[in-house]
Amino acid sequence: MFGGLIAAAALAAAPALAQDFTPEQIIQRHVAAANRGDAAAMAGDYAEDAAVLELGRAIHGRAAIQAAFEGIFGSKAKMKFTVTPTRIWSDGDTGFITWTANGGTVKGSDTYLVRHGKILAQAVFIGGGPPAPAPPK
Repeated sequence: MFGGLIAAAALAAAPALAQDFTPEQIIQRHVAAANRGDAAAMAGDYAEDAAVLELGRAIHGRAAIQAAFEGIFGSKAKMKFTVTPTRIWSDGDTGFITWTANGGTVKGSDTYLVRHGKILAQAVFIGGGPPAPAPPK
């Protein structure tokens, strides 16, 4: 009898114990998971119906997002991709990061819409390698 009451009390208190992470905390956790190659942890930062917008495509849903991250960061990645944040900040429920990867050969910025501790949408903007040499004179 008491076990059932304790379980009911714990379930009733669960929403009060849930923590909504700030956009900065989500981004920091997200980068750490990426650098560990943990695509499942990265996907766990997203709402079930989230979308990632990148490279002219939209990836819809947590499972598809995880599959995409497997190809970039996880066990299916062809090479190690290390992200180094240059700045992380937020404005309300919108988080921003500027970053470099692989020693600065790749640069980018991401914008996240975060609500209730989950990413609803992410827009990724990537700039390629070093600048082109100046044209001959």
